[in-house]
Amino acid sequence: MQREAGSAAIASLYRPPFQNVVYREYELLVNILPTLHTTIASFRWGFEEDSIRHYVNVLDDVLNRYAGRLQEWGEQFDRDVTNPLVWFREGIRALLPAPTFVLRSLGLWPAGRSAALVHSGLFRITLAIVGAIVLAAALVQIVTRWDATLAKLRGWGLPIPAAPAPPEQRWF
Repeated sequence: MQREAGSAAIASLYRPPFQNVVYREYELLVNILPTLHTTIASFRWGFEEDSIRHYVNVLDDVLNRYAGRLQEWGEQFDRDVTNPLVWFREGIRALLPAPTFVLRSLGLWPAGRSAALVHSGLFRITLAIVGAIVLAAALVQIVTRWDATLAKLRGWGLPIPAAPAPPEQRWF
């Protein structure tokens, strides 16, 4: 849970109740839950009641921050689901590393290298370039129509066969 909550569950500076020590980058869930458990187990009326209240409030704040972050992610996901440009970006992002995953499944590519490649800066630059080229090609295709695009490609010397003639329509 601490790892999933990320920075929502980490205090840059934390001072436990009734102590004169300050911790930096304190992981709240991992450290406060066991402390809360031992404080409750050794409960005696006095300082422990305030400590328990403090620990419960800190955990409540952590969970509220994490719930807010999850809600923001959900709202962003809802916006992305209806955005065709995001579909395009994610499609390119899924298709570009596909050969490395196929090679990895065949045992011809090391497993760690695929993940490292996908998260590298070079891959992101390549992704942006390929995405821009494909998007430009799609826009040209839409604007100039299919026949004009094929004629232009044939003019560049590419061996593209002619489209078959449409079938003859007969009215009986």
